[in-house]
Order: sequence, then structure tokens, then C-alpha cells
Amino acid sequence: MSPAGGVGAVIAMHDAVALANRLSTLRLADDKGIDKVFKEYRAERYPVAKETFETSRTFIRNLGKVK
Repeated sequence: MSPAGGVGAVIAMHDAVALANRLSTLRLADDKGIDKVFKEYRAERYPVAKETFETSRTFIRNLGKVK
């Protein structure tokens, strides 16, 4: 992600909070529980990260065209 867009750190903080919230709900830290948490986390955060990445890439491509 482009640092000029300012969203990389914000996305990282949201990711950390989302993962911490999911991990805090575990009653038993076994393989199945942790796998479930990471699958839910990915389902929640991956679409946001992908969209943000695409937006950042478009921003960088357009930045080079501005004169």
C-alpha cells in the first residue's frame, strides 16, 4: 500500500483489533478453535484489505500521470 494514501497503518490497526477480539472469545486454545478464529478473521478482513490494496494501486498509477 502507498504510504501517501495513509491507510496502511489504519488497516493494520483494524486487523489487529479484529484478530484480538476473535482470539479473546476462545475458551480453549486448541487447533480447531484457532483455525476457526483465523478463518473467521480472514473472511472479515480480507475483502477490506483487498479493496484497500486495489485503491492504493490505482492511486499510485494515477499519481505518476499527474503533471
